[in-house]
Amino acid sequence: MASVFRWKGAWNIKWRDAAGRWQSKRSSCETKAEAKRLAIDLEKKAERQREGLEALPGNGPRLTFGELLEWWWKNYVRRLRSPTVGRFAEKHLKQEARSAPFGRGDNGQTRRSAEQ
Repeated sequence: MASVFRWKGAWNIKWRDAAGRWQSKRSSCETKAEAKRLAIDLEKKAERQREGLEALPGNGPRLTFGELLEWWWKNYVRRLRSPTVGRFAEKHLKQEARSAPFGRGDNGQTRRSAEQ
């Protein structure tokens, strides 16, 4: 549930974003009612994003699961002492899942692609 509070002469709003994390923002609202409406709007927008009805905010290009796996392989797996981690990833991650888009708040689409 979104909340509104006054701090240092301004109305501040707090809401859960699309990933379920609490966000806080100082608003330019003049009244508490206006700030509450803004907070509720932001929370509804985040809910629509979680449900997949609205696009998620993106700071860059979305990676596919395969691209993310390659990046992980280059940056982390090579440093591990056990060679079985890489073989496990190759064996158990299906090819269909590698082409699926991957990112914050993907609503389980990657998991559903992997299960098919």
